[in-house]
Amino acid sequence: MGYQSLSVAMRAELITPEVAAQMLTLNTNNRPRKRRYEIELSEAMTRGEWQFNGDTIRISESNVVLDGQHRLSAIVRSGIPQQFIVVRGLPDETFQTIDRGVKRTVADTLSWSGEKNANVLAAAARAILVIQDRGASAGRKITPAQHRKVLHEYPSLRRWAAFCVNDKNLRLLFTAALAGVACLFAAKYGEETVEHFLRQLSSGENLRKGDPAFELRNRAIANKASVAKIPHFAFMQLVIKALSAHVAGRKIGVLRVSQNEEFPTI
Repeated sequence: MGYQSLSVAMRAELITPEVAAQMLTLNTNNRPRKRRYEIELSEAMTRGEWQFNGDTIRISESNVVLDGQHRLSAIVRSGIPQQFIVVRGLPDETFQTIDRGVKRTVADTLSWSGEKNANVLAAAARAILVIQDRGASAGRKITPAQHRKVLHEYPSLRRWAAFCVNDKNLRLLFTAALAGVACLFAAKYGEETVEHFLRQLSSGENLRKGDPAFELRNRAIANKASVAKIPHFAFMQLVIKALSAHVAGRKIGVLRVSQNEEFPTI
Protein backbone atom coordinates (compact mmCIF):
# COMPACT_ATOMS: atom_id res chain seq x y z
CA MET A 1 0.00 0.00 0.00
CA GLY A 2 1.35 3.38 -0.94
CA TYR A 3 1.14 6.51 1.14
CA GLN A 4 -0.39 9.78 -0.02
CA SER A 5 1.86 12.80 0.13
CA LEU A 6 0.12 15.46 2.24
CA SER A 7 0.56 19.20 2.17
CA VAL A 8 -0.47 20.13 5.70
CA ALA A 9 0.25 23.48 7.36
CA MET A 10 0.14 23.94 11.12
CA ARG A 11 0.68 27.10 13.16
CA ALA A 12 -0.59 28.94 16.22
CA GLU A 13 -3.10 31.63 15.30
CA LEU A 14 -4.99 34.26 17.28
CA ILE A 15 -8.58 33.77 16.20
CA THR A 16 -10.75 36.86 16.57
CA PRO A 17 -14.57 36.73 16.64
CA GLU A 18 -14.58 38.02 13.04
CA VAL A 19 -12.16 35.33 11.85
CA ALA A 20 -14.10 32.66 13.77
CA ALA A 21 -17.34 33.75 12.11
CA GLN A 22 -15.69 33.55 8.69
CA MET A 23 -14.31 30.07 9.42
CA LEU A 24 -17.77 28.89 10.50
CA THR A 25 -19.17 29.76 7.08
CA LEU A 26 -17.03 26.83 5.87
CA ASN A 27 -18.57 24.51 8.48
CA THR A 28 -20.61 22.60 5.90
CA ASN A 29 -20.30 18.90 6.75
CA ASN A 30 -19.89 18.89 10.53
CA ARG A 31 -22.20 17.40 13.17
CA PRO A 32 -25.09 19.60 14.43
CA ARG A 33 -23.89 22.22 16.88
CA LYS A 34 -24.87 21.88 20.53
CA ARG A 35 -26.01 25.28 21.78
CA ARG A 36 -25.63 24.45 25.48
CA TYR A 37 -22.04 23.35 24.94
CA GLU A 38 -21.31 26.57 23.02
CA ILE A 39 -22.70 28.58 25.93
CA GLU A 40 -20.60 26.66 28.44
CA LEU A 41 -17.43 27.30 26.43
CA SER A 42 -18.22 30.98 25.88
CA GLU A 43 -18.93 31.48 29.59
CA ALA A 44 -15.57 29.88 30.42
CA MET A 45 -13.89 32.27 27.97
CA THR A 46 -15.73 35.23 29.49
CA ARG A 47 -14.60 34.20 32.99
CA GLY A 48 -11.01 34.08 31.74
CA GLU A 49 -10.68 30.34 32.36
CA TRP A 50 -9.84 29.37 28.80
CA GLN A 51 -6.14 28.69 28.27
CA PHE A 52 -4.04 27.85 25.25
CA ASN A 53 -3.38 24.11 25.64
CA GLY A 54 -2.40 22.94 22.18
CA ASP A 55 -5.88 21.92 21.06
CA THR A 56 -6.28 22.29 17.32
CA ILE A 57 -8.76 23.74 14.89
CA ARG A 58 -8.69 21.35 11.94
CA ILE A 59 -9.45 22.47 8.40
CA SER A 60 -9.70 20.13 5.41
CA GLU A 61 -8.02 20.50 2.06
CA SER A 62 -11.33 21.84 0.71
CA ASN A 63 -11.45 24.45 3.51
CA VAL A 64 -14.16 22.69 5.50
CA VAL A 65 -13.98 22.91 9.32
CA LEU A 66 -13.43 19.32 10.49
CA ASP A 67 -12.98 20.03 14.18
CA GLY A 68 -13.48 23.09 16.38
CA GLN A 69 -16.92 24.40 15.50
CA HIS A 70 -18.03 24.74 19.13
CA ARG A 71 -14.87 26.57 20.13
CA LEU A 72 -15.18 28.91 17.15
CA SER A 73 -18.83 29.56 18.00
CA ALA A 74 -17.84 30.28 21.61
CA ILE A 75 -15.33 32.88 20.41
CA VAL A 76 -18.07 34.57 18.40
CA ARG A 77 -20.52 34.42 21.31
CA SER A 78 -18.03 35.71 23.91
CA GLY A 79 -16.44 38.31 21.65
CA ILE A 80 -13.01 37.39 23.05
CA PRO A 81 -10.12 36.35 20.73
CA GLN A 82 -8.44 33.04 21.55
CA GLN A 83 -5.25 31.38 20.39
CA PHE A 84 -5.36 27.93 18.82
CA ILE A 85 -3.12 25.75 16.72
CA VAL A 86 -4.76 25.64 13.29
CA VAL A 87 -4.06 22.66 11.04
CA ARG A 88 -4.94 23.18 7.37
CA GLY A 89 -4.93 20.83 4.40
CA LEU A 90 -6.14 17.61 6.04
CA PRO A 91 -7.90 15.08 3.79
CA ASP A 92 -11.67 15.55 3.88
CA GLU A 93 -12.24 11.96 5.03
CA THR A 94 -10.19 12.68 8.18
CA PHE A 95 -13.46 13.72 9.85
CA GLN A 96 -14.33 10.04 10.33
CA THR A 97 -11.44 9.58 12.78
CA ILE A 98 -12.00 12.71 14.93
CA ASP A 99 -13.32 12.59 18.52
CA ARG A 100 -13.24 8.81 18.74
CA GLY A 101 -11.41 8.68 22.07
CA VAL A 102 -12.72 8.90 25.64
CA LYS A 103 -13.21 12.46 26.86
CA ARG A 104 -11.29 13.49 29.97
CA THR A 105 -13.69 14.27 32.82
CA VAL A 106 -13.32 16.80 35.62
CA ALA A 107 -12.81 13.86 37.98
CA ASP A 108 -9.91 12.72 35.77
CA THR A 109 -8.37 16.18 36.10
CA LEU A 110 -8.78 16.17 39.89
CA SER A 111 -7.32 12.67 40.16
CA TRP A 112 -4.36 13.67 37.99
CA SER A 113 -3.66 16.58 40.37
CA GLY A 114 -3.51 14.17 43.32
CA GLU A 115 -7.01 14.55 44.79
CA LYS A 116 -8.53 11.55 46.55
CA ASN A 117 -12.16 10.51 45.99
CA ALA A 118 -12.04 12.48 42.74
CA ASN A 119 -15.43 11.37 41.39
CA VAL A 120 -17.29 12.29 44.58
CA LEU A 121 -15.27 15.48 44.97
CA ALA A 122 -16.14 16.61 41.45
CA ALA A 123 -19.86 15.91 41.90
CA ALA A 124 -19.92 17.56 45.34
CA ALA A 125 -18.19 20.68 44.03
CA ARG A 126 -20.71 20.82 41.22
CA ALA A 127 -23.54 20.61 43.79
CA ILE A 128 -22.09 23.60 45.63
CA LEU A 129 -22.07 25.66 42.45
CA VAL A 130 -25.69 24.72 41.72
CA ILE A 131 -26.71 25.65 45.27
CA GLN A 132 -24.85 28.96 45.14
CA ASP A 133 -26.62 30.09 41.97
CA ARG A 134 -30.00 28.77 43.18
CA GLY A 135 -30.17 26.05 40.57
CA ALA A 136 -29.36 28.24 37.56
CA SER A 137 -26.47 25.99 36.50
CA ALA A 138 -28.35 22.71 37.01
CA GLY A 139 -27.88 20.53 33.95
CA ARG A 140 -24.80 22.39 32.76
CA LYS A 141 -21.30 21.03 32.71
CA ILE A 142 -18.88 22.62 35.17
CA THR A 143 -15.33 23.39 34.12
CA PRO A 144 -12.21 22.19 35.98
CA ALA A 145 -11.40 25.83 36.80
CA GLN A 146 -14.78 26.24 38.50
CA HIS A 147 -14.16 23.09 40.54
CA ARG A 148 -10.74 24.33 41.59
CA LYS A 149 -12.31 27.62 42.68
CA VAL A 150 -14.81 25.75 44.87
CA LEU A 151 -12.04 23.66 46.44
CA HIS A 152 -10.04 26.81 47.11
CA GLU A 153 -13.04 28.44 48.78
CA TYR A 154 -14.12 25.27 50.63
CA PRO A 155 -11.06 23.09 51.31
CA SER A 156 -13.12 21.15 53.89
CA LEU A 157 -15.10 19.68 50.98
CA ARG A 158 -12.40 17.00 50.87
CA ARG A 159 -13.28 16.02 54.44
CA TRP A 160 -17.01 15.69 53.67
CA ALA A 161 -16.37 13.80 50.45
CA ALA A 162 -14.22 11.30 52.38
CA PHE A 163 -16.85 11.09 55.14
CA CYS A 164 -19.57 10.13 52.65
CA VAL A 165 -17.32 7.72 50.74
CA ASN A 166 -16.23 5.91 53.90
CA ASP A 167 -19.78 5.49 55.25
CA LYS A 168 -21.35 2.54 53.44
CA ASN A 169 -24.95 3.48 54.24
CA LEU A 170 -24.57 7.06 53.05
CA ARG A 171 -22.76 5.87 49.95
CA LEU A 172 -25.60 3.49 49.07
CA LEU A 173 -28.51 5.83 49.80
CA PHE A 174 -27.26 9.23 48.64
CA THR A 175 -25.44 10.82 45.72
CA ALA A 176 -22.21 12.76 46.04
CA ALA A 177 -24.25 15.97 46.25
CA LEU A 178 -24.74 15.14 49.93
CA ALA A 179 -21.08 15.99 50.59
CA GLY A 180 -21.52 19.39 48.93
CA VAL A 181 -24.62 20.20 50.97
CA ALA A 182 -22.88 19.07 54.16
CA CYS A 183 -19.88 21.24 53.40
CA LEU A 184 -21.98 24.41 52.98
CA PHE A 185 -23.99 23.74 56.14
CA ALA A 186 -20.84 22.98 58.14
CA ALA A 187 -19.28 26.27 57.00
CA LYS A 188 -22.33 28.14 58.31
CA TYR A 189 -23.53 26.11 61.29
CA GLY A 190 -20.50 24.11 62.41
CA GLU A 191 -19.08 20.70 61.63
CA GLU A 192 -20.40 18.98 64.76
CA THR A 193 -24.04 19.78 63.93
CA VAL A 194 -23.70 18.47 60.39
CA GLU A 195 -21.77 15.36 61.37
CA HIS A 196 -24.45 14.50 63.93
CA PHE A 197 -27.10 14.73 61.20
CA LEU A 198 -25.09 12.54 58.81
CA ARG A 199 -24.57 9.88 61.46
CA GLN A 200 -28.31 9.87 62.13
CA LEU A 201 -28.93 9.46 58.40
CA SER A 202 -26.51 6.57 58.26
CA SER A 203 -27.65 4.56 61.28
CA GLY A 204 -31.30 5.50 61.67
CA GLU A 205 -30.92 4.95 65.41
CA ASN A 206 -33.02 6.83 67.98
CA LEU A 207 -35.03 8.62 65.29
CA ARG A 208 -38.75 9.28 65.39
CA LYS A 209 -41.33 10.34 62.85
CA GLY A 210 -40.96 14.05 62.24
CA ASP A 211 -37.21 14.09 62.86
CA PRO A 212 -35.56 15.62 59.76
CA ALA A 213 -33.03 12.78 59.50
CA PHE A 214 -35.82 10.19 59.89
CA GLU A 215 -37.91 11.72 57.10
CA LEU A 216 -34.97 12.18 54.73
CA ARG A 217 -33.64 8.69 55.41
CA ASN A 218 -37.02 7.12 54.67
CA ARG A 219 -37.31 9.11 51.44
CA ALA A 220 -33.83 7.95 50.43
CA ILE A 221 -34.61 4.29 51.17
CA ALA A 222 -37.90 4.47 49.25
CA ASN A 223 -36.19 6.24 46.36
CA LYS A 224 -33.49 3.57 46.22
CA ALA A 225 -36.12 0.86 45.86
CA SER A 226 -38.34 2.74 43.44
CA VAL A 227 -38.24 2.40 39.68
CA ALA A 228 -39.35 6.04 39.28
CA LYS A 229 -36.48 7.88 40.93
CA ILE A 230 -36.76 11.37 42.38
CA PRO A 231 -34.91 13.70 39.97
CA HIS A 232 -31.42 14.50 41.23
CA PHE A 233 -32.09 18.23 41.40
CA ALA A 234 -35.28 17.74 43.45
CA PHE A 235 -33.60 15.28 45.81
CA MET A 236 -30.84 17.79 46.51
CA GLN A 237 -33.55 20.24 47.56
CA LEU A 238 -34.96 17.64 49.97
CA VAL A 239 -31.54 17.24 51.58
CA ILE A 240 -31.23 21.01 52.02
CA LYS A 241 -34.73 21.28 53.53
CA ALA A 242 -34.07 18.42 55.95
CA LEU A 243 -30.73 19.80 57.10
CA SER A 244 -32.23 23.28 57.48
CA ALA A 245 -34.89 21.83 59.78
CA HIS A 246 -32.23 19.92 61.73
CA VAL A 247 -30.06 22.96 62.45
CA ALA A 248 -33.18 24.94 63.41
CA GLY A 249 -34.41 22.16 65.71
CA ARG A 250 -37.71 21.87 63.79
CA LYS A 251 -39.81 18.79 63.13
CA ILE A 252 -40.96 17.95 59.60
CA GLY A 253 -44.47 16.92 58.69
CA VAL A 254 -44.05 15.91 55.07
CA LEU A 255 -40.68 16.24 53.35
CA ARG A 256 -41.39 17.20 49.77
CA VAL A 257 -40.66 19.68 47.01
CA SER A 258 -43.72 21.32 45.51
CA GLN A 259 -44.00 22.19 41.84
CA ASN A 260 -42.57 25.62 41.05
CA GLU A 261 -41.15 25.88 44.58
CA GLU A 262 -38.20 28.24 44.86
CA PHE A 263 -34.80 26.69 45.42
CA PRO A 264 -34.15 26.53 49.19
CA THR A 265 -31.38 28.63 50.70
CA ILE A 266 -28.73 27.62 53.21
